[in-house]
Amino acid sequence: MSPGGTRSQQRRLPEAVVKLAREHGMALYSAYGEFLQPWARWHLGDREGGLDAMRRGIAVCHDMGNFVYMTLLETALAEAEAEAGEIEAALASIDRTVALTERTGHRWNEADTHRARGEILLKRDPANTGPAENAFLTAIAVAQQQKAKSFELALSLGKLYQSTGRPADAHAVLAPALEGFSPTPEFPEIEKAQALLEVLERDEAVKAESARRERRVKLQLAYGAALISARAYGAEETVKAFDRARELSAGVGGSVDRLALSYGTWLGAVTTEGFEAGSKASAALLAEATHAGNGRAKGVAHRAVGATLLYGGLFHEAKRQFDQVTSLLETKDDAEFARRFNGSPRAAALILRALAAWVTSDFDAAARDAQEAAAEAEHADDAMTQGYVYGWAATFGAVRRDVPLTGLNARRLLKLVADTGLRTWAPAAEQFERWSRSMSGDGPFSAGELRAARPALKDVGHDKIVTPVIGVLAAEAEVRNGRADEALALLEEVITEIRASGLRWQEAELLRVSGEARLLGPSADPDRAGRDLEAACVGVARGAVAGEAVSIDRQPPQSARRPRPRARRFFTDPGIS
Repeated sequence: MSPGGTRSQQRRLPEAVVKLAREHGMALYSAYGEFLQPWARWHLGDREGGLDAMRRGIAVCHDMGNFVYMTLLETALAEAEAEAGEIEAALASIDRTVALTERTGHRWNEADTHRARGEILLKRDPANTGPAENAFLTAIAVAQQQKAKSFELALSLGKLYQSTGRPADAHAVLAPALEGFSPTPEFPEIEKAQALLEVLERDEAVKAESARRERRVKLQLAYGAALISARAYGAEETVKAFDRARELSAGVGGSVDRLALSYGTWLGAVTTEGFEAGSKASAALLAEATHAGNGRAKGVAHRAVGATLLYGGLFHEAKRQFDQVTSLLETKDDAEFARRFNGSPRAAALILRALAAWVTSDFDAAARDAQEAAAEAEHADDAMTQGYVYGWAATFGAVRRDVPLTGLNARRLLKLVADTGLRTWAPAAEQFERWSRSMSGDGPFSAGELRAARPALKDVGHDKIVTPVIGVLAAEAEVRNGRADEALALLEEVITEIRASGLRWQEAELLRVSGEARLLGPSADPDRAGRDLEAACVGVARGAVAGEAVSIDRQPPQSARRPRPRARRFFTDPGIS
């Protein structure tokens, strides 16, 4: 409900509501019309008896007992009362509205109610701006919590700050509220807010404060990047650092590295929250990069989108995103660019595309991508690119059950950790190295060891994404050692977790091992085994393009085993032992 629109529209619409309600016996809408008609006449300049008529309309609506729209109507009445100079009556109406909101829980108009309260408080005592400021801040906080637009609210607060000699505060509240909005006839407040913002941006105090905030954002981003190296991208401190950088950057333009900020936000979302949060964050990153029109920025964004799809088990769609990365970034990235984005986006896309190609049976493409990623890592000038490629190469080897490949890259990682302190992949590397040694008869590998390592995996942000791979290896080891029950307990635990997070890229493998385990031992359950194996096949097909012959596992169930292809060696040992 707004006093906008043409005069004929303002009069015609309420009259139409009343006419239809009376013709069809709709008592509820007739009651609303009892308020809307005098409200419309009031805004057309016909003030005689308007307030009393609106109050009667409010009373009729209350008698109907339907309170969904009552907060809107009471707020509109309060604004009209304040306009007529009846300030105390207006505040009483607003107080009733706030109480009604709390009593009924109908909060859809709550932010506007507090905005109106602030405007009325200013009219009552223009010299005492504190109560009005608190009301405006409450309105903005409610709108932000509800993910609603707040430019009208910010405009009211911005005007207050400007009138009291606080231009920097006015700019700080207006700029973020207007981001993403353009003037439109339906919302004349946008144009007014933008006009005020233009005036504020020419103010010397605003310029100085904006420069100071930009420096703070850059420092916070640098701190976040350092924490990725020292504590890893899923660590609580790292996530908080990027969250703080985003808070500081609200309304700051120009030189703020928004791409690095949004990339850090995506990293935290996908590693700590899961597929849904990661998808939203990567889509926002892609939209931002597309708007910027920068090829390198789009390459970074497509890498994030592709990684999220891969972790979610949508392998074919992930490959298409990685294709975009390698098309946009045709040469290897420089070290500074790589450090800002947790390693070279191009090298990352290559090794992740190798994984996606492998699980969709495109073995030749997997070999090419893995070789190219390895070459870029070996010649990279930054440890983050090397760590990322070696980490996913070890994971790639584990998925293929290539013991030498997994062990080689695990040892590369452990040496990198020792040389540089880059600990992101250290917990996973220890697990992969232990598995590779156990497969050669050198020591055990079990579900218990994985459980002991999970706190460290969680601390670096790998528990949701890499643990399922290690879980498959541990479960297979338990089955080989005659402990099918131990394998099943671990598998059920991990399957439950990946379904909750949506990071289901290893679900088919987990179900496949579960099915095999249920065929063994005195408590064998062939029916349940069959269901698990059938679900594994469905899961594989879900992530692949229709019609492709797809198999994540190179070892079909015992009852239908086929010859297993020999694993190719995609990497050469650079002498790391």
